[in-house]
Amino acid sequence: MDDPIAARLRAERIDALYHFTSVENLPGIAGQQALCSKKYLADHAQWPCPEPGGNELSQNLDAHHGNTAFVELFFTPHNPMAYWRKRQRHICWLVIEPSVASGPGVVFTNRNAAATGHLTGSGLEGVGLVNFAAVRAIPRPGDRSGWVEPVQAEVMVPERVPLTIVRSIAFISQASLEDSERRWGAAAHPPFVVRPDLFGDVPGGGPEAISFPFLKKALLTDEVITRASANLPRPHRNRFAPATTGEIFAVAGIRSYPGSTVSFDWCKSGPSNTLSFDRQGDFTSWHPEARSGLSVGSHHVTIQVNGVRWSTMPFEVVE
Repeated sequence: MDDPIAARLRAERIDALYHFTSVENLPGIAGQQALCSKKYLADHAQWPCPEPGGNELSQNLDAHHGNTAFVELFFTPHNPMAYWRKRQRHICWLVIEPSVASGPGVVFTNRNAAATGHLTGSGLEGVGLVNFAAVRAIPRPGDRSGWVEPVQAEVMVPERVPLTIVRSIAFISQASLEDSERRWGAAAHPPFVVRPDLFGDVPGGGPEAISFPFLKKALLTDEVITRASANLPRPHRNRFAPATTGEIFAVAGIRSYPGSTVSFDWCKSGPSNTLSFDRQGDFTSWHPEARSGLSVGSHHVTIQVNGVRWSTMPFEVVE
């Protein structure tokens, strides 16, 4: 017999659940092979994680409402909490099988679980608290009771969400995915995919629905980069020999908005080198580092957009 919660979610056109996190937290998720609640991580001496969700106020409210023993999932990636966080951090989305909502101990909320006065329930009664019309709606930021609050309804899963039921981990760009692969390490993981549609401000929106700066591509090369050649395709390199290398160029393709900045921080050369943008668009920036300033051995360059780390590329200078 069909599970009644699964049937209800299917009827409401919910084919996945979502959780966002900073990519800085991916090594911990890789180590646990699961999304874990704050309490679980604390019990295993792994809390706080590198970039905890929310802020001090929301974390205190979660503790007050007893949420710390749960992993909190959304019905849609297009909600106010994600709207602000994707502008403040380098995030990714975990896309999760909706079957997790039918597990033991799962509860549902009618809005943000940290909000005062929210309602909770389990089973079909709990699912009935959710305003699915708001979840599916085009965002209406001015409609607090009709969209802002109900679109933040949550699925609260006790303790852990194993990666075996994570369908994919989604990134806004290829540069984000490649950086996350390096951070994840050798552990098994769900498919890593580029899904810019999850990062837009409206469901089904194209690239124009993304309204914040981010890193699209990142690579290292010893080809001399000029304005005329910056956008030519070229492979990423991570080994450089002094006999053939005068300068090493870090190349960054970014989506910019007025006031956006991109910074290149070479590990051996002191403060970041920062460029600013005065208009919206897709631009390629680059910064060279003289080979003579780099000893034989391992190095890295970090690219930040608006002060947020988006890529750290390791490379080696060989004899």
